[in-house]
Amino acid sequence: MKQPKKVQLEQCEAIGSRIVWTLREVGDSMKRMRKYEGRDNTIDKLKTTREELSLVISTSMIEEFENGEMLPIASLVFLLMEVVEKVGELVIEVGELQDMAGFRTR
Repeated sequence: MKQPKKVQLEQCEAIGSRIVWTLREVGDSMKRMRKYEGRDNTIDKLKTTREELSLVISTSMIEEFENGEMLPIASLVFLLMEVVEKVGELVIEVGELQDMAGFRTR
């Protein structure tokens, strides 16, 4: 595996870990019936994550892949972008539900 491919896969893994961490934090806040205080910060981080994903598959990187390797990587990046978008929507919706339910902050 060439170095840029390894770096891109590591970036995708790191992004996946951030998504899992976000979902865990939101889930824990619901379980404890407390407001998720990091909502705005999390939404900003998710926007940054989407930008990072765009860079993973930038045109300069595409040239370094062999013919059959581009489609799987592009598919992975596209799916991660979709997941990041849905997690962002979830964070917003959970925040609104917590407000309606009157969850307390710590």
